[in-house]
Amino acid sequence: MSNLSLNIYNPTRQSKHANNSLAISSRLHKIYDLIPYNSDHAFNEFSSIYNQAIHEKCNITAFSAWTGLANTCFYSLNRYDKLYKWVQKIDKLLKTAQLPDSEKVRNPFIAAYFNAILFCHPNKHNLSKWHTYARHALDQCDIPEVRSLLVNHLLLANIWQGEMHSARLLYSEFLGDTSLQENNPLTYMMQKTMHGQISWLNCDKKECLKHVKEGLNYSKNNHINTWDAQLTSQAAYSCIADKDFKKAGQYLKQVEVMKNPHHLLDNAQYHFLKG
Repeated sequence: MSNLSLNIYNPTRQSKHANNSLAISSRLHKIYDLIPYNSDHAFNEFSSIYNQAIHEKCNITAFSAWTGLANTCFYSLNRYDKLYKWVQKIDKLLKTAQLPDSEKVRNPFIAAYFNAILFCHPNKHNLSKWHTYARHALDQCDIPEVRSLLVNHLLLANIWQGEMHSARLLYSEFLGDTSLQENNPLTYMMQKTMHGQISWLNCDKKECLKHVKEGLNYSKNNHINTWDAQLTSQAAYSCIADKDFKKAGQYLKQVEVMKNPHHLLDNAQYHFLKG
């Protein structure tokens, strides 16, 4: 089993019902371990806990469960279409509840929420405000997995907004020094994909292909193939940028085999490259 719990929950400081809270904490951690193997079930379990927490007015659990379901979408590269309504639900809670005091809950939530609105509603939310929150959380956070997520999401925001100088500064400051989470397969593959992307954007084909090769070897050894298509796409982009179209075509054929036909992001990446 992977270790994706992210230390997101510290109930003994937040709840008067310690035994029940510890049981919920244990359940949340176990659900994270399901993500690489059954993301649909993990999503439904997090959703169930969130709805129960809202009913019982337990905001700390609601924020933790929402973080889990949003991270399930990200790590599994799937279900972003179903995340739209959950962004609306958490927005409703944010109108009446403050962000959690505990950094172990607040920072992972900020990372998850920032990524969610980046994919789902970038024009309907104050993205700049949450970008600032995410950067502040990164400066505070000492949990390696959460730091990796924050760096990844901030880099994506910078790249998509055309802020390449900011992206390169962030990469050199944080991601290049962030230890690879080899005990967390999906976090490790996410890191390798981002390393590959930044490398080809920096016109460093050799470095990009190195990260792709290392990542694919890792996924093969750990039997976690969720990110293979996204990772291999970086190699194709690198070859296109280097005008090595023959090699790019070879990588594209690999992506075609690797992509999950039910995952929108895999298919979008493939057809964009093919075009």
